[in-house]
Amino acid sequence: MKKELRQEIELRLYRYSQMQASAWDNVIAAQIKKMPKQQQQLFCMRYIEKKSEREICKDLHIERATYYNWINSIVNDMAIAAAYARLIEP
Repeated sequence: MKKELRQEIELRLYRYSQMQASAWDNVIAAQIKKMPKQQQQLFCMRYIEKKSEREICKDLHIERATYYNWINSIVNDMAIAAAYARLIEP
């Protein structure tokens, strides 16, 4: 995934709680429902509560490698869903 595309997707994820029923909002909400419970918690902590990596790892009792694997999984899944919804070019 190109750096610019990843940055755009992460920006949309950080803005998720502020959106007003946009197409992105619908895609993100649908993807959150599909995530395992701990990844949903990670999503909320990072993108809505804006907690630090250290706080998240401590609260979820996970290693940094797991944290980064889950973040990458979330961003990649969002990119695929956004491409299917024609919000971004694959």
